[in-house]
Amino acid sequence: MVKTEFSIKDLENLSGVKAHTIRIWEKRYNLLTPERTDTNIRIYNLDNLKKLLSVTQLYNGGHKISKIASLSDIEINKLSKNSDIDTKDAFYINEFKTAMFSFDYKLFDKTFNEMEQGYSFYQSFVKIIIPLLVEIGYLWQIGTIDPVHERYISELIRQKITIHNDKALANFKEKSDKIIALYLPFNEIHDLGLLFAQYIAINAGVRTLYLGSNIPLESLTHVTKHHDNIIFMTYLTTEPTVVDEYLVNFNKKVCATKSYDLWCLGSKAKEINQATVTNNIKVYTDIETFKAQINSLTHV
Repeated sequence: MVKTEFSIKDLENLSGVKAHTIRIWEKRYNLLTPERTDTNIRIYNLDNLKKLLSVTQLYNGGHKISKIASLSDIEINKLSKNSDIDTKDAFYINEFKTAMFSFDYKLFDKTFNEMEQGYSFYQSFVKIIIPLLVEIGYLWQIGTIDPVHERYISELIRQKITIHNDKALANFKEKSDKIIALYLPFNEIHDLGLLFAQYIAINAGVRTLYLGSNIPLESLTHVTKHHDNIIFMTYLTTEPTVVDEYLVNFNKKVCATKSYDLWCLGSKAKEINQATVTNNIKVYTDIETFKAQINSLTHV
């Protein structure tokens, strides 16, 4: 069953506020009004969650909890929406969480459009979407959110990236003799980071071959038969299970007759010990470094 009710532990995980503090805010300020089970266990609804997220944003932004508690729900929401730039990022993330839990496309689209009025798409993704996805991944792992929530918000984000990639391709001007072949390893399906990497490459004027998810290493050899100026690029989120072994196999299967660079991004890429891998394996632990490397390929 898709979650529409939350425990106090869920609220702690979603807001970052300790359960003990939430209880104090309830008792002292009547901030939230949860239902109670027959055994007196607190049960919170989506409105409780949304309010707590807004309260947390304001509290972390320097507002006193006593002042926040004196405001109506409408006033709290208005204040959080009109907050300064540092806490405005938290507002966007909270709105996306709410859209995810309520399966509200209109809220997602409205929030995304507002976000892009202040940020470029690149800035929006780095400052808002990546932290959101990291948090959602953690919440899914600990069972606070259902897989359907993660898939829903991911699909909406994918649609936005696809639109921006199409726009970038329409204005593409080639500035490099290299081609970036983007793929995900076999059994890896989390492609949002890969799509964003493609966006960065296209905007830099580097040609791309988007191969997509779930690609066996053997299949990459088909690309090398047609292009000798290929750089392979992958985004490691949950696969491969043993990263070092995967890199060895890449060199054996893809680089048997010629060495090709493999650029690695993603959370599991951080497991790679760069001191022990071959020179053709490059690890980028953040998007900015990857973007700088892409820009270094251009000749104009």
